[in-house]
Amino acid sequence: MKNSRKFVSAGLMYLVLIIIFIVAMFPVLYTILGSFKGNMELLASNGKLLPEKFVFDNYKQAWELGNFAKYTGNSIFMAGTIVFGTIFTSTVAGYSTIETTLPDPTVLPPSRIAKRRPCSIATG
Repeated sequence: MKNSRKFVSAGLMYLVLIIIFIVAMFPVLYTILGSFKGNMELLASNGKLLPEKFVFDNYKQAWELGNFAKYTGNSIFMAGTIVFGTIFTSTVAGYSTIETTLPDPTVLPPSRIAKRRPCSIATG
C-alpha cells in the first residue's frame, strides 16, 4: 500500500511538472516557429502554430540588417578577454595564496587571516 501511494504521488508530481513544462515552453516554440513565417503570414496567422511555407530568408535578412556579424565578433572578443582575465587572475591569486607562509593567525588582523588557505583555517 505504501509503495503504491509513492508511485501515484510520483506520477502526479511528474504530470504536474510536464504540464508546467508545456505551458512554459509553448511561447518559445511559438516564437521559433513564427520566425519561419513570412511577414504577412505572421500578421494574419490567427494563432496557427505551423507556418504554411517555411521562410529561411528571415534569418539572412536579420543577420545582414541587424549587423550580427559585428556583434558576434564583439561577443567572441569580450568572452575570450574575460575568460583569459579570469584564468590569469585566478592563477596569480591561487599561487600567492599557496606560496604565502604566515605566522600564527591569532596575532594577525582578519584581513591577513583571509589570505590563508581555507584548509589551514579549518584544521587550525
